[in-house]
Amino acid sequence: MDIQSIFGDLSATQSVIDIPASIVAGTQGTFTVEARDDNGLMAPYEERPANFSASVSAQPSAAVNVYVEISDDVDDPQSGLYSAVFGSDTSGQYSLDVVLGDDAVGTVSTTVVPADPRPDACFAAGSGLTTAVAGEPAAFTVSVAD
Repeated sequence: MDIQSIFGDLSATQSVIDIPASIVAGTQGTFTVEARDDNGLMAPYEERPANFSASVSAQPSAAVNVYVEISDDVDDPQSGLYSAVFGSDTSGQYSLDVVLGDDAVGTVSTTVVPADPRPDACFAAGSGLTTAVAGEPAAFTVSVAD
């Protein structure tokens, strides 16, 4: 008996995006896109490679060094899992729009959180650092950089 597996057409609406809730600024976060056919079944790469792509928008819109890339290589050709990377040097809320060809897979959100402070990049400024009067407030500002 010869059993053949017949896959349906690749489906943007059935495909699944899995991204972490947060990524640390200045690092590369990874997420996956799972190709599925119009029956909701995982669509193996070796049967039908998918052409996923992504774009990113940010709040604040002045984000720097923002990138997103979905690899067209898969670790396991039997799977329909596509690896992707995302990152930014600026903390904030980001939306990633993933498409399969011209069809929308979906929009997912993630937050880029600040990295741990770097003491060598932090500084303090203000008159309160050098001048103060006993019993009166003295003001200065500490700027923390990651």
